[in-house]
Amino acid sequence: MIPAVHLNESPDPESEAFQRTWSYVSETSAVIYWQLEDISLSANSFVEYGKTKRLGKQTSITKKPRWAHWHRLNGLDPGATCYYRMVSIDPVSNKSSESEIFTINPEKRNDAIRIPGDMTGSAPYILDQKDAYYILTEDITAEGTAIEITAEGITLDLDGHTVVFGENSSEQVYGVRFADPGSTILCNGHIVQGKKSRDYSAAVVSLDRPVPTEIFGISTDVHLPNAFPLLMTHANAANIHHNSIYSRVTEIECRHYPGNALMRIYTYGGDIHIHDNLVTEGCHWGINIRIKSRTARNIEIDHNDIQHHQQYVNGYALAPSPGALVHHNKITSSGRGVHLTGEGTHFYNNYIDTKGHQQLSDLPARTRPFHHRLIELHGIKFEGRSAKNCKIYNNFVRITQYLPVDSGGVGEPEEKMDNGVYIRSTASSIEKDRLVDAKQDWEKDRWRYYFVKYHPDLPPAKITGNDANTLYGDFKELEPGEYTIYMIWEYVPPTPLNLACYDPNGMNEIYDNTFIGITNYKEVWHGDYGDTGDWATAIMLIAMDKGPADPGQYSAYVHDNQFFSNDLFINSGYNYKVNMTIRLENNTFTLLREPFAIERANRIRGAGIGEVFKKEIRTGNNTFNDGAEEGQFASCMVQFKPFEANPVFEGTEAETWDKQIRERGYIMIEEGVYKMWYTGYNGGDSGTKYLGYATSTDGISWSRYSGNPVFSEKWTEDMFVIKDGVTYFMYAEGLDDVAHLLTSADGISWQEQGDLVILNTNGEPIPPPYGTPVVWIENGKWYLFYERNDNGIWLATSEDQINWRNVQDEAVINKGPGAYDEGAVAANQVVKYNDKYYIYYHGSSNPDWADPNSNALWTSNVAVSTDLVHWEKYSRNPIVEGDHSSPILVFDGERQRLYTMHDKVWLYFSE
Repeated sequence: MIPAVHLNESPDPESEAFQRTWSYVSETSAVIYWQLEDISLSANSFVEYGKTKRLGKQTSITKKPRWAHWHRLNGLDPGATCYYRMVSIDPVSNKSSESEIFTINPEKRNDAIRIPGDMTGSAPYILDQKDAYYILTEDITAEGTAIEITAEGITLDLDGHTVVFGENSSEQVYGVRFADPGSTILCNGHIVQGKKSRDYSAAVVSLDRPVPTEIFGISTDVHLPNAFPLLMTHANAANIHHNSIYSRVTEIECRHYPGNALMRIYTYGGDIHIHDNLVTEGCHWGINIRIKSRTARNIEIDHNDIQHHQQYVNGYALAPSPGALVHHNKITSSGRGVHLTGEGTHFYNNYIDTKGHQQLSDLPARTRPFHHRLIELHGIKFEGRSAKNCKIYNNFVRITQYLPVDSGGVGEPEEKMDNGVYIRSTASSIEKDRLVDAKQDWEKDRWRYYFVKYHPDLPPAKITGNDANTLYGDFKELEPGEYTIYMIWEYVPPTPLNLACYDPNGMNEIYDNTFIGITNYKEVWHGDYGDTGDWATAIMLIAMDKGPADPGQYSAYVHDNQFFSNDLFINSGYNYKVNMTIRLENNTFTLLREPFAIERANRIRGAGIGEVFKKEIRTGNNTFNDGAEEGQFASCMVQFKPFEANPVFEGTEAETWDKQIRERGYIMIEEGVYKMWYTGYNGGDSGTKYLGYATSTDGISWSRYSGNPVFSEKWTEDMFVIKDGVTYFMYAEGLDDVAHLLTSADGISWQEQGDLVILNTNGEPIPPPYGTPVVWIENGKWYLFYERNDNGIWLATSEDQINWRNVQDEAVINKGPGAYDEGAVAANQVVKYNDKYYIYYHGSSNPDWADPNSNALWTSNVAVSTDLVHWEKYSRNPIVEGDHSSPILVFDGERQRLYTMHDKVWLYFSE
């Protein structure tokens, strides 16, 4: 189970369900704000209010559950006390929680300058009285810009009224524009974009003003292309708090630059505080802070409730500046979480629970039409060489990949985050293969590959293209009526922790977090950029190929975290080689069983993740609870299904030196090439056995080496190969089952090093035979497993690779008691998985196996150990059916492969 997460401060014991309560009261209106007691909770809400404690009025009930709650009370009487009570409604149980009754006291401001009554002319209203208090007394509508502030020290109180700007303008216009040289306050009003204005208009704008600015109690609604709810450039000493920032924008110029955001702030000096805001919808970024000077400082982003909608590639809910303190924010977006690209950011006590669907991309920039791309979703993303010296701690991050959602065009565009509906309108005409809506002015091919529901009894038409007011597709001729344009949401793979920090000495630290990745696809697959597949991982590594850190340094130190996934634990994308210093220590990885666990041979995937990094993970005191263990045995190590086109390799059956093959061969994979060493002979058990070599790019189709046999000086069969440093060591049986050693620099040209010498624990030599040698190397120590007439498996150690001494004089694995190996046992390979040793061995039930007329059946089996000495045999041995033995395990980067090599090579895949 995933542990419960509580990131909020300690609740107020007097009113636990209502935290961080705040209110602001104007002459005839007020804003009420609160948060729930735990950041993981969400609720619907309303506020009851009135002139007495009986209340009598209430605000509208919110449509979507949120952690933070923002309501405006209208119609208050100046001079009369207003009573109010906050109400939260649990979305599951529908149970209400009520606060105590509070009071506010609206008062008439006798010193206020009233808009429009005290102003000359119509909008734009120019506020030019220094240190004045302006108050809006009615809703206003402006063709262009509505209000400009030109004098310092002004407070503009909109008193809960609506300001409509850009009702009919061909210019870039604004709701409220700060153009003053000094401290200014904007508060308590609703700013709405009208029907027509130029791209990049904004509800609230402050351009090139490095002076104190406070904005609170503002709600926005913008909808035309590239419009911003809030845009500030050259900002300094800005306090943005307790606002409800909303955007319906769906069209942008470019997803690269400038893109679009619900809040975009460029700062040169710093002193920026953004807190306690609701940030909703939009189409690209949520809160985006960009530093334009290295001296910027004191930037804090906290207690915001963000539910943005990423419709274009590279849009994140949060893009904090370098050095920012980012804490206690809740992100429940349909889109990416946080983008860390600068130095010294502290990101802590945040809650991220997201999903993400296909996005639009213009690549190259500003090309048309936009293309849909399916790209993995990021929770916390480090990116770039400047992402360094960051600390990420005590966060909860969960991303879920859902199955596709097809609303059939049912629903309203305001709910497009869930239903995919973009346009609901009435057609001018519907003809064969086209629908015309004369009211529209679309960009060419904007709606290509979307769907149109244009009649309740007909299937939707898929749009093949469009011009300014015509959609093309498989339409049937009909009387014109209502239609909707919508998209079937396809959700993308989750990567809750995504590392692409390119400074080898970045010194980023990630600790005490919970990261969760879940997929709802039972059949997983991996694609490439733009269509990355269906899967889940807890950690994603991207382009971590910039080399190791200096001594004592690291690119990322990931420790003491909880990682959960129902699929992968670690993935590496796009074949980048992972060679940077990533300290992965003291973490716990747990396989989730809900909604189901994906069957995999290995929870660490990626062609770029080499054995060196895997070894570092294994030795980093990390705990892996893969949930797929069957007693002591991991299912991926014991459950195999045969390849449908077996065998994959066999003797030539021609008059060649390798007319037949036998006994154990050995297979390993290096840099994408499968290498096989095998025993060949020309027939008859007494024929001399020589060493052959073959290679493959897929482990299925093999090519024999043209210079075979690669070693013919000595009888060589039943070989085992291990690479230590740059040298290949081959341990093999010689004539009369005496093990000997060969070495090679390339795996092809071999030099004989002599027969092995094995001593008892007392130092006395063991007489031959001793064969079927298997070597294991760990912490610089060499171990040898060997058999003696297949009566058992013994263990010895060595300091020079050729002289060996028993660890104990008794066999570490004996024959039986099961019938399948009561006649003979011999080791083939030892591997380590999840801190357990697995020995793969062949056995026979026939004690007369040496008699050529006995027709002995040989099987493939496995046992497990934690110390190499005490072994437990798998209760369901043998692990493959039939007379297929001498098993060798090879991990291909995604799953385990088992090869049996007597007397033909068969291939099996882990289930």
